[in-house]
Amino acid sequence: MPADPDEYDKTRSMRYRGEEVEAGEKNKDPIRAINLDKVPDLDGALSLQNHDMPTVLPPPSLVFDGVSNSDNATLFGFRISPPDTVGDVGPNHYVQVVNLALRIFNKNGTPAGPAVKFSTIFAPLGTPASLRDDGDPIVLYDPMADRWMLSQFAFPTGTSTPPYHQVIAVSKTPDPTGPYYIYDFIVSNGNNQFNDYPHFGVWPDGYYMADNQFLNGGSFDGAGVFAFDRVKMLKGDPNAGFIYFNRNLASFPEGQGGMLPADMDGVRPPPPGTPCPFAYFVANEFGDPRDGMRIFDFRADFDTPANSTFTERPESAAFPLGGIAVAAFNPLSPTGRDDVPQPPPASNTTARLDAISDRLMHRLQYVNFGTHESLVTTHTVNVGPDQTLANYRAGVRYYQFRKNPGNNPYTVFDQGTHAPADTTHRWMGSAAINASGDLAVGFSASSLSVFPSIRYAARYGTDPLGSLAQGEQEIFTGTGVQTSTSSRWGDYSNLSVDPVDDNTFWFTQETYTAASQATSTVGWITKIAKFSVGGANTPFPKGTISGTITSCANGQPVADAVVQTNTGFFTTTNASGLYTLPKMAPGTVNVMATKQSSGATMNNVVVTNGNTTTVNLCLVPTNLIVKADATIVSAGANGVLDPGETVTVAFGVQNIGGSGACTAALTGTLQAGGGVTNPSGPQNFGATCSGSAPVYRAFTFTVDP
Repeated sequence: MPADPDEYDKTRSMRYRGEEVEAGEKNKDPIRAINLDKVPDLDGALSLQNHDMPTVLPPPSLVFDGVSNSDNATLFGFRISPPDTVGDVGPNHYVQVVNLALRIFNKNGTPAGPAVKFSTIFAPLGTPASLRDDGDPIVLYDPMADRWMLSQFAFPTGTSTPPYHQVIAVSKTPDPTGPYYIYDFIVSNGNNQFNDYPHFGVWPDGYYMADNQFLNGGSFDGAGVFAFDRVKMLKGDPNAGFIYFNRNLASFPEGQGGMLPADMDGVRPPPPGTPCPFAYFVANEFGDPRDGMRIFDFRADFDTPANSTFTERPESAAFPLGGIAVAAFNPLSPTGRDDVPQPPPASNTTARLDAISDRLMHRLQYVNFGTHESLVTTHTVNVGPDQTLANYRAGVRYYQFRKNPGNNPYTVFDQGTHAPADTTHRWMGSAAINASGDLAVGFSASSLSVFPSIRYAARYGTDPLGSLAQGEQEIFTGTGVQTSTSSRWGDYSNLSVDPVDDNTFWFTQETYTAASQATSTVGWITKIAKFSVGGANTPFPKGTISGTITSCANGQPVADAVVQTNTGFFTTTNASGLYTLPKMAPGTVNVMATKQSSGATMNNVVVTNGNTTTVNLCLVPTNLIVKADATIVSAGANGVLDPGETVTVAFGVQNIGGSGACTAALTGTLQAGGGVTNPSGPQNFGATCSGSAPVYRAFTFTVDP
């Protein structure tokens, strides 16, 4: 640790406070301007609520410890704030990441391994960025591939000196404890925009990302939006790239910050070719024309990137800069980060907690129900009379936007502000909807008499719109406080839906106990909770496709072939050529199998509920000739290739093409150059088949003097 507690380590862009390290330095900077002449709005969705809500929600069925700041102390020798708590659930595991550690759990809450530095996933790549732990972590489960995507930003030369990096890992198998394909993307080439607060979403054609940009790590400069080539990354293709649009202040002076990309849940992807939605909220307190949600479409063309577009949807652009109208809200909080109070011994003026009310909270969940498509998200609002410390009170605003299938507009289907009539602040939320249409919001809760705790609230799909009518339930009751004057909290959390039953919710967030408070001024711990809201719990209809991929030449199984559908589902074959695609909604899809340059397709494959459709395909093998080693046959008395000497060398080639691939008559010619002069003529390597040993032929030439 530095001797000076105020020393600024530019290689990490984190400020040390004794044993505390402050992460995400740029998150201190405002991304929205405040209109000082605007009288703040009264909350138009709060008035729709019944504040005497019953507490009928069931308690969580499972709550267990996630990563804590003590884990950081063990791994790094210091603690960090905030944790940026995030996690996601798959069929067999829960993966949680915080600043700056990763831990994988079995779904019964037992660890599948120890907490490790997050960079452990990326370190095999060996680049300077892959070896760092700079933070802002993200983990998402990809339900269309049964794979995991993990990412963090990296800035090896500091926040004020480009280049800036985004490292991404995609699991090679459904097992998150297994190997990963790893990528180190330089995201600042040609623009010098520091990629702060990166957030991702899974979409059929890409892993989409939005960030808050800071030019050369300085002042806020709008949003950056990215599309990373999902299919190539799932294949481990080293040529995977990304498409980027710079939404800087010079081109978009309104300041497009706090934006999120859509993240798909469920078993029914959007229709093929559907662009990925992005959204951020606007507010007249920020100088925008009205309170609303601006929604954009990112259409990525990875074959011809210049054809890609990022455009505002017509229903959002119809009211310029005002987006789709929503119920009035007030996003303003007290000046600085001291927003939400805690009980003593935390100071009520210098150790309040940051509400981060200027942006949407992770995630922008997308679900295709077949009859309609849904976007669900949340952000923090002020339900008090003003934004002074004495009168400010945080509440959670949630939305469900819907559109009918096809080229139809998104409209507000449901919205509400959850802030029951007490003195408790509720903030740092994450919202999601399940297959039954039940909508839940997980959040932090605190006041002068309530220790920072974790709760959730929900409504059934059959409840009247406008409130979380089933009330709220405690996930974990805190018993300690954060005494650090940095006031960092969050910066986000995550509520996800279990892909096994399509209904159970999983939530992760930070909290404190008296014991953790005693360890540090930032002695946060995290909890991971599983709960069902007690609604209909009706899963999505689903079926799957499985089969065997073989060689058309000899009928042998083809291992490691890629099998995918035109709707975005993806898997690979095992050593026996067998595959099973992830479960998908009933319907008709096209199935494609490929390996190297060989491919086969079966169109109009019908998937039915509860059943497995068999699709067997054979691939016409293709030859892939690569060079093998070379052996000196004759080179004078010393056996070394000396300049000016005429020598004979046997060069080898090998066919590593598809199973059963053979060349009829392969001819090789040694070219002059690179130290070779006067080479002998062509040699016939004969029939060269895949899986066979290298074939060698001798060539005579003079070593270039």
